[in-house]
Amino acid sequence: MYSFNPVPINAITSAANEELVQSKPISSDTMIYIFPGNAHKIIGVQGSTWSEFIPDEEHLEYMIFPRLLAVAEVAWTSQENRDWQSFKCRVNTHISQLKVRGIRPFTLSDNVELTTRIISDNEEVEVTLDAEKVPVEIHYTTDGSEPCIHSAIYEQPFILKKETVVKAAIFKGIERQGRVLKKHVGLSEEIKNYYEYSD
Repeated sequence: MYSFNPVPINAITSAANEELVQSKPISSDTMIYIFPGNAHKIIGVQGSTWSEFIPDEEHLEYMIFPRLLAVAEVAWTSQENRDWQSFKCRVNTHISQLKVRGIRPFTLSDNVELTTRIISDNEEVEVTLDAEKVPVEIHYTTDGSEPCIHSAIYEQPFILKKETVVKAAIFKGIERQGRVLKKHVGLSEEIKNYYEYSD
């Protein structure tokens, strides 16, 4: 939700929005977008929840929080002033505040997300690791071993020059949180993450 751009003024931005909605890659060649001169006509943002598969209030709260916080920031903060790392820290704080108020939010994932970008004329891959929860450490390996507290700590995107299996996990203190991510990373395609809804 935080990645959504409510004013898509080119085909690439419009395709990125549609990829979020459809949970699959979309070609920008087929996209309709808002001409820059008409951007001022967008007067608001709507966050909808379709409730046909939401049986009760508790599940509704789980589905809309903390997504609703992302909708609010998308609506009130200009695209160039949005900062995912800052938002992520604030959301982690808001989760406990929502619980104190009796709201039952999704408490954020304990899993690592991996994305890649092919660079250097298709000879290198830049790997980015991320996690919803903070503060945590992401430990990773590129030699096939399971990540542990002694494995490399992820601090910034790193470069791979050959096909590699990357394994990563979140650690809080010495304890691993969530499952170990295992991804085959190569030069054949970039890795993006699409999330299909399942109840």
